[in-house]
Amino acid sequence: MRLIISTLTALMITVSAYTYAVPKHLDNPNVVLEKIGYKKVQLKLLQIPDGKILVTFKNKDKGIVYKDVINKGKYTKKSYDLKALANGTYSIEVFSPDYGTLQTLVISLETENVIPQFFSKTKVIDKNNLIFLVKTTSEIKKTIKVYHKGHKVFEENFIGDSFGKVFRFNEISSLDDVTFEIRDENGYGKYISSR
Repeated sequence: MRLIISTLTALMITVSAYTYAVPKHLDNPNVVLEKIGYKKVQLKLLQIPDGKILVTFKNKDKGIVYKDVINKGKYTKKSYDLKALANGTYSIEVFSPDYGTLQTLVISLETENVIPQFFSKTKVIDKNNLIFLVKTTSEIKKTIKVYHKGHKVFEENFIGDSFGKVFRFNEISSLDDVTFEIRDENGYGKYISSR
C-alpha cells in the first residue's frame, strides 16, 4: 500500500513539474518586438518573468553588440534606440537561465523609407466582439494571425493596403488575452495587443 501511495505521489510531482514548462518554440507571442520609430524597437514581455531575463543583440557574424538584463517579477516594456548600429540584419536573443532561449528575433535595420509601416487599431465592441483594422504602405501579401493565451486560433492572408474584420470570441473569459500579429511576405511584422 505504501509503495502505491509513493508511486502516485512521484507521478503527481512529475506531472506538476511538466505543466509549468515555458514554451520554447520560436513563434512565442509572449515575447513581442515592435518597431516604434526609425531604428527604434520596443521589446515586450507579456508575462511576468520568474527569474532574470538576458536580452542579447548580435550582428550577422554572431558578435555581441549589446546586452541587457531584465529583472524578475515585473512586467516589461523596454525600448531600444539602435541608431548607432550600421544598417544590416541583427538577431535579438531573449534568454532565461531557467528555461534557455525563449525566443530569437531577427530585425533588419535599413534606411528609414525601406521598412514597411503597419498602422493598426483594435476596438472592443462588447465582451465577445472585437474589430481589428490595418492600413499599410505596401501592396505585398500579408498574414494576420490571432492568438488567445499564446495559442493560434485564426490565420488569414491578404493582399492590398488595408484589412478590417470583426472577430467574435464566444468561448473566452476575457478579450485581454487576445493578441494579433501582422507580418508581410518579407518577414517584417509586429504584434498588437487587444488591451
